[in-house]
Amino acid sequence: MEPGEVKELYQIADPMPPPPSFALFADAPTPQACFLTQAGQGKAAIVTGRDSGPFYRWVANEVQYYLRELTGAELPIVTSEAVPAGKPLIVLGGPQLITGAGDVVQGFDPDSGERLWTARSPGEGVVPSIVCGQNLVFTSSGYGALAIRVIRPDGHGEVTSTHIAWESRDSVPLVPSFPYADGLLFCVQETGIATCRDAATGRMLWKQRLSGTHGASPVLAEGRLYFLAEDGSTAVIAARREFKELARNPLEGPCKASPAIFSGRIFIRSRSSLFCIREGKDASPPRTSRNTSTPGAIRRFPRSTGWADPRRTRTRRDDSRCRRRAGRTRSR
Repeated sequence: MEPGEVKELYQIADPMPPPPSFALFADAPTPQACFLTQAGQGKAAIVTGRDSGPFYRWVANEVQYYLRELTGAELPIVTSEAVPAGKPLIVLGGPQLITGAGDVVQGFDPDSGERLWTARSPGEGVVPSIVCGQNLVFTSSGYGALAIRVIRPDGHGEVTSTHIAWESRDSVPLVPSFPYADGLLFCVQETGIATCRDAATGRMLWKQRLSGTHGASPVLAEGRLYFLAEDGSTAVIAARREFKELARNPLEGPCKASPAIFSGRIFIRSRSSLFCIREGKDASPPRTSRNTSTPGAIRRFPRSTGWADPRRTRTRRDDSRCRRRAGRTRSR
């Protein structure tokens, strides 16, 4: 190139593209974009706890800085007490230990033991376990005040009036716990009424009556729900937004304990036996147990091979001792 000569090195034919947008996708069967930034404008807020330590404040500043550098959008950093309405939230904080205590549900810092929040959930004799998913806490209250109550765990202090996401008094289980999967909350009442709700809103998606009485909690494996009735029959339901029964399998009851699933096997305990169910035809039990298996893919372990009730043995022994003592007393 000669001195003073001007040469066109490149030419921009189109205007500069808009700043990139950042979005998160909800954990749901039908993904939905949740925009954090869009066209250089902030659409979300970064939330820290009121008493967050320096680490989480530093993380919030780093998230804010990098999103600003990448998109030009400035996301505000707010505390959990000043959350803006109608905006997606990036919630920063550590893990919580969530527990039910009488007529309240509480969140604790597992490192310090500090109680972070308390939500009232009246009712006596609460049995169903607490389940978490989609940044929500799913609980069931007890006798006298039945309700499914869903709590947002990002509050501080008394949060009953501010952090209840939704609640329902329809088809509330007293004993079985909830399975949660892919934005769906499932449950079954003792009377056999099974339901599926949208976990975020509580909207009922389906409600069906299953046969029998249910005291066991439904279990989830590979997209299938297993509802075990007390008579030993198991209804296999697809874990979807639409009701679809896949199978119904009978066993000898009564069965009140919840099934357990491990390594491709389903373990079901009845009053007299322990059943191990798996795919395949080889159902021979291990050598340490008596061969009482039924044909097919079911192994059956009788309670007599290790299921003896020690309380019954102690009671008989204690009764015989009492009779001997009573006889010695009379002879004197």
